[in-house]
Amino acid sequence: MMFFKMVLPVFTFSLAAAVAAAELESGSRAPVLYSENIKGEAVNSEEILKNKALYLLFFDPYRPRGISRSLALYQQYKEQIEFIALAPAMNSTLATVTKAANELGIDYPVVFDENHQISRLFHAWHQPTQVLIGQDGKVKFYSQSAADIQPQMAALAFAGQEAAIKEKSE
Repeated sequence: MMFFKMVLPVFTFSLAAAVAAAELESGSRAPVLYSENIKGEAVNSEEILKNKALYLLFFDPYRPRGISRSLALYQQYKEQIEFIALAPAMNSTLATVTKAANELGIDYPVVFDENHQISRLFHAWHQPTQVLIGQDGKVKFYSQSAADIQPQMAALAFAGQEAAIKEKSE
């Protein structure tokens, strides 16, 4: 009987870890993001999604993979898509993240995820993790790598332009 008492907690932990490590599915409702950026300004995904799609990039300030690509995409799609960079605490501090954001020239909001709460919500266990959310609040793209997100951004930007044109004509 002792064997089962020892195995069950290990199995339960392993199952919980597997569920926690799951990815967000395309088409699923995205978690709501409420936070502050490194400048102390409020960040609210529900408010952002009223006007634009939303791109989240979780990055490591010590190894900022994906940032240069996201800066180029930002220049191309900033009118239709809001960009936010998120840095999980790991071995960093607010000062480290702020310094990295300045040195990397990040022109869009940066959030320091001090307690990993946002990372947990978005299952961002690896950096870079990219999440693209449509104005409908649903995940359009999710990747725990530096995968090419440009085709999905182009599709969302085009859809946003069509909606704006339709709204103006009515």
